[in-house]
Order: sequence, then C-alpha cells, then structure tokens
Amino acid sequence: MRGMAVELEFHMVNQDLAKHLARLIEDYRVGEIPPRTADVVEAWIQQFPSKEQDPLLDALIHVFENTYISRSKMKSFLGELANSRNISKGKDPKEFWKSANLLNIQKGGNSQSDILALFDEVLQRVHNLKAADVGSQDGSFFYLDDCIGTGNRVRHDIAAWLESANLPDEIDLHIITAVLFNGSYWIESKLKETATAKGKNITITKWRLDTFQMENRRAYRNNADVLWPTAIPDDTAVQAYAEQLRRLGHPPTLRSHTAAVPSFYKNSEQKELLERLFLVRGCEIRQDNSYLPDNVRPLGYHNLDCFGFGSLFVTYRNCPNNCPISLWVQQADSVTLLPRKTNRQSAASRA
Repeated sequence: MRGMAVELEFHMVNQDLAKHLARLIEDYRVGEIPPRTADVVEAWIQQFPSKEQDPLLDALIHVFENTYISRSKMKSFLGELANSRNISKGKDPKEFWKSANLLNIQKGGNSQSDILALFDEVLQRVHNLKAADVGSQDGSFFYLDDCIGTGNRVRHDIAAWLESANLPDEIDLHIITAVLFNGSYWIESKLKETATAKGKNITITKWRLDTFQMENRRAYRNNADVLWPTAIPDDTAVQAYAEQLRRLGHPPTLRSHTAAVPSFYKNSEQKELLERLFLVRGCEIRQDNSYLPDNVRPLGYHNLDCFGFGSLFVTYRNCPNNCPISLWVQQADSVTLLPRKTNRQSAASRA
C-alpha cells in the first residue's frame, strides 16, 4: 500500500481498548458476517501508524459510545414514539397508531423495510397491533429510516410517492429516523413544492433519536459534528487528492480550530486526530482502489467535490456510506471493521 512502507511492523494494540470497541459493535450485522471480535479490531487497526493506533481506538470508542446505534437502542427509540402523546397530538396512542399509514416506498436498500419490521415488533408489544393491519384514509403517514444525511433519498422517495399515490388533500407526514443531519433541512421546502403542484397541502414533522443538533452544513463547519479537517496533512496521498479537488474548481474548505468540545467527541484534539487519520487512510485507499466511484470520498460518500461527508453514525444493520471509507471499504489486503451491505446486495437478498 502506498505511503505505508515505514509502518509495516505489527503493533501490539492495547487489548482492553480492542475488547471495548468490539463490545460496542458486537451486534453489527450479526448473523450476516463474522462477529466483530477484539481480534478483528486489532487486525483492522494495523493499517494506521503504530504510534497512533491506541489513541485512535480510544477516540473511536468515545464516539461510538454515543453514535453507534444498537438494535436495542433503536427498538427503545421506536417504543418511546409508539407510546408518545406528542406524536399522537394528545390522542390515545393505540387509537392513533391504528389509523397510521406506514410507508414502504424506499427505492434502494433494505433500511426502511428493516426498520418497519422492527417497528412491527414494537407495535405488537406495546399496543397488540400488527403493522400490516394499521392504516386508514384519514390517518397520518410515516416514513421511517435509520439515517438521513443530505436528504436526497428521502426527498426522491417521498416526491415519487406524492406524484403517484391517490392521497387526501391534507397530508400529515412524519419522518422518523434515528439520525437526522441539519444539512437535510431543504427537503421540507422541496416536498411542499411537489405537494402544492399536485394540489395538496402537506405538513411535515421530523423525529429523531438524539437531542444532538447534527451539524454538517458548510456555513457552520466550525462547529461541525461531522469530521471536517482543520488542515491538510503533509501526506502524499492527501496532497494529491487536494490538488485534484483544486483542478475541479473546488479547493478543500477547512474548518478553524475551536476551543469548544464538539458534541460527542471527548475533546477537540481527539476530533482532529480522527479527521487526520481517516483522511490520510481514506486517500490511500482511493489511490489503491481505482474502481471506487468519484463520489466515494475519503471521509465518506458525497456528491460534492470535497473530502467527504464525515459521519460517524453507524447502526446495527449497516454502516452508512457517508462514513469514512477506512471503516467500510473492503480490500483484499486488510481487514474491514464494518463491512457494508450495498444496495445491490440488499436487492439480491430480496429477490
């Protein structure tokens, strides 16, 4: 691998750190891939410089304690919503969910159908209702997913539904997701435009798991919750990628240092460590894997010419492609910590 020649020796990782991280992600794609053990963690971390492996594990543990969403955490979130009088607007929750219309309209992947199946378990436990049996002409509509980043997918899914479905003139739509980034703010206005063009009036309410304001907008990058580097590392692969962005007319936009401790990071120093190491390794992976599409960027999938989205939210069912690629891109010469199930693989499993 390019840029790694001086770091090929095997480093004995702190076993407590490796075990801790493995416990945090122990239910990741359970039953689909081999268990995420301490041995897997230790093998994966070897692709980073030896002196920074333990600090990286420590930083990632602190983040994943807040951002890794286990199945039980997701189920608890859905259970709270099933019992909430806020979402039912004061009505009896059971009667409210009896009339609710649960949408299954996602075009790619299995995330919506998987979350709906989990919500079915919740409704049966809480209200003795089956998801297949709820719904009515005057009920609210619900779009469920595990994560919404830029909002492109949810916008296209719902816009297509608004265009094709036989809907009432007044639409009460709720978007429920474990993770919602601020950069998806624009979808509400776009969906209202689509509804208005169809002669419909739509009200949109969003619900998410945490109270964190997931900031990923460029104008607020100095307080970004995503990985957004403060500097371009003195690394050959990174310098080459930065130059490529400049040639495209989009030189890298950096954030400035901040004294504030950003949300779920332990401190600013750990956030900068994650940004630097994941950026360097991500650029190396891109150099060594020419098959990767341009929008699979070092810090995660993004349609814009940049270093990448930089999310660190992962759920038990999959690793979003907007996370740093050193977490999920599978390579022949190294162990992958969070192998990602692609939309194509999901479609094959449904066939």
